[in-house]
Amino acid sequence: MLFQTVSHPGTHLPATLDEDTVRTSTPPAAWLAIAVLALTCSAPALAQGASEQLGPRVTVASGSDPDVAIDSAGGLHVVYARAGATYYRQVDYPDSVGAEYYVGSGDDPQVAVDSLDRPHVVMGAVRYSRWNGSGFIPPITVANAWRKPRLAIDSQDRVHVTVSRIDSPRVILYVIDDDVVISGPDAVGDDNNGAIDFDGADVAQLTWRSYSVYHNTYTMGGGAGSSQSLHPSSDFSWIAVDRRDDSLHVVNTVRYGEGIHYRAKTAAGWGSTQTVALAEVSGVDDADNVGPTIGADVDGTKVVAFAGRARVPYYFVVGPDNVPGDTFPLDPENGSLSGGKFENPNVGAHPGRPGAFVAWGNGTAYVRSVGPVLPPGAEVLLTVEPAQLSWTRPSAQEAATFDVVRGDLGTLLATAGDFTPATDECLGDDVPDTTLAYAVDPGPDSGFWFAVRPVAADGTPGSYDAANAPGQAASRDAGIDAAATACP
Repeated sequence: MLFQTVSHPGTHLPATLDEDTVRTSTPPAAWLAIAVLALTCSAPALAQGASEQLGPRVTVASGSDPDVAIDSAGGLHVVYARAGATYYRQVDYPDSVGAEYYVGSGDDPQVAVDSLDRPHVVMGAVRYSRWNGSGFIPPITVANAWRKPRLAIDSQDRVHVTVSRIDSPRVILYVIDDDVVISGPDAVGDDNNGAIDFDGADVAQLTWRSYSVYHNTYTMGGGAGSSQSLHPSSDFSWIAVDRRDDSLHVVNTVRYGEGIHYRAKTAAGWGSTQTVALAEVSGVDDADNVGPTIGADVDGTKVVAFAGRARVPYYFVVGPDNVPGDTFPLDPENGSLSGGKFENPNVGAHPGRPGAFVAWGNGTAYVRSVGPVLPPGAEVLLTVEPAQLSWTRPSAQEAATFDVVRGDLGTLLATAGDFTPATDECLGDDVPDTTLAYAVDPGPDSGFWFAVRPVAADGTPGSYDAANAPGQAASRDAGIDAAATACP
C-alpha cells in the first residue's frame, strides 16, 4: 500500500494506489494528512467481449478529427477541427455539452489535461494553446513542422509536444512551461511521429515509425534515449502507460493493412506481438487511414479504437492480463464513419478513473464511453484537518446522510489490507452534515485511517471503495462491514 503525504492540513491530493485518508503522529507529535476520493459506487471492470458496454453516443459539434481527454472529476474535454481551425467544448457526459470556444487555426488537434484539470491543445504545424479560465490563450507557434502533433503533460505540468517534420531527423520534441518553449527541438526518432505518454517516474514514453515501430524515452535532465525497433509497422502507432505498474502498451497498423498489432512491455520485458482485428482492417484502401489509438484506465484495462475498412470505427478491449478481446463496431446503431488520413478515432482515458471514451467523426464530432465509467460528481472527497473531518456531498447521486469510520493504520499494514481487524470505531452513523468534529491524534509512531460513505434516503448505504484509486486490490466494504465496530 502506497501513501501520498503532505505536511500541512486540509490539502486535497488525487488518490494513488490503495490509499485512505490517514492521520499519523511521529515524534515530535507532528501529523500528516492524506486525501482520498471515496466513491458513491464501485464500477465493475470492463468485460473484453461486451459490446453492450458502450455508453450513449453524444453529438459534440459540427467538425472532424476530434480528440478527447478526461479530467480527474470525470469531465470530458473535446477538441475538433472545422474549416481549418480548432474548436473546444466541455462535455458532462452524457447529459450536457458546453459552449463552443475557438482555440486557433490549424487542424489535427490533440488535447490533454494538467494536474488542475485545465485543457492544453496542440494543432496544425505546430501551434499550442491552453485554457486560462475563461477561454484559450492566443496560440503559440512551437515549430514550423509538418503535422501530427502529439502531447503529454508531466507531473510538473510541463507540456511535451512531439511532431513530424520534413527535415531529418523527422520526429522532434519540444517542452513548454508557462507558455514558453523551454526545450527543443530534441530529436527523438525519424520518419513518422507516433504518440507520447508519461510513466510514474516522469519519463516520457513515445513511439515513432519507419518500416518498423520504434520505442524511445525522454527526460528533461537526460534528453532522448536510444530508439528500439519493435516489429514491422504501417504508418501509425500509439502508446499508453498503465500507471498501476508503469507497463507500456503499444498498438500500430500491420504493414499493408493486415490487422492491428498490440504489444506490452512489463517488468519482464517486451511480450510477444499479438495481431488483432484482421477481418475489420483487411482490404482498407490505405493502411495509413487505420490509425489505432490506445488508453489505459485505473484498473489496467486498455481500450483500442481504429478506423477499419470503409472507415468504419471499431474498438476492442485489452484486459489487465494484456490479452486482447473481440472487436466491435463503435457506432453499430447509426453507422457513422471516421475520417480519412490523420482523422481517426481517438481514445481518452484517465489513470485514476475506470473506463474510457472514444471521439470520432467526419463532419460531425461524436463521443461515447466504453466500459462502466463514473459520472462527473460521483465522488465524495474526504479531508482531514486538525480538529475535524470534512467531505463533499456528491452531485451525481442523492446522499441523505453519511457513515464515517476510523481504523488503525498499523493494523491495516500488518494484515496486508484486511479492514476487518483494522476498523476501530464508527465515528458517525447517518451523519446529516458534511463535517464531523474530531481532534484526537494518534500516539507516537502510529496512525489512523478514515473512510466515509454516503447513505441514501431509504437507508441504502453506498460504498467506502475508491474505484479511482489505482491498485486497490479488493472492495473495502465487506471488510469494514464485518468489523464489530462498523457503522450499522
